[in-house]
Amino acid sequence: MLDLMTARYIFILFISGLFIFLGCRSVRTGSMTEKQELKSNECQTLRIVNSTETAQPGDPYSVEELKINNNCLQIVVSYGGGCGKTSFDAYSSGAEQNDYPPEMNVDIVFHDNDPCRSVVTDTLFVDLTPYESMARAGGLLIRVKNTDKKVMYALPLH
Repeated sequence: MLDLMTARYIFILFISGLFIFLGCRSVRTGSMTEKQELKSNECQTLRIVNSTETAQPGDPYSVEELKINNNCLQIVVSYGGGCGKTSFDAYSSGAEQNDYPPEMNVDIVFHDNDPCRSVVTDTLFVDLTPYESMARAGGLLIRVKNTDKKVMYALPLH
């Protein structure tokens, strides 16, 4: 027969395991399949702040893919987490027009208050409408800072 201390120890381990199991599930939100069409007014906008200041450091993440859909930059990212609140902010100092095509560097800062370690893949959406005229006038090369990822944002003339 188990003594009282052993029974308490087993109960605490069971409750702790239950919290870990239920709290650290991998969550995938906001992702899009290839077949989904995205209209520009549906783009879930992240903040693009024109600033010469360096963005604040954030938590680690990886950029897996960049795509353009109408006036929306889609950034597929992966990061460790799955059970807490996360946020991403996009910063840019604007387009450098000294080059052709003009180039714009986007700095993504990830904030993760999440102790879980599941790998989460998510899609971020950045509204590019303010740069539409550049896209129609030959295009805009968009690079994500601290990665080798880049994509050309170009739209046909009206």
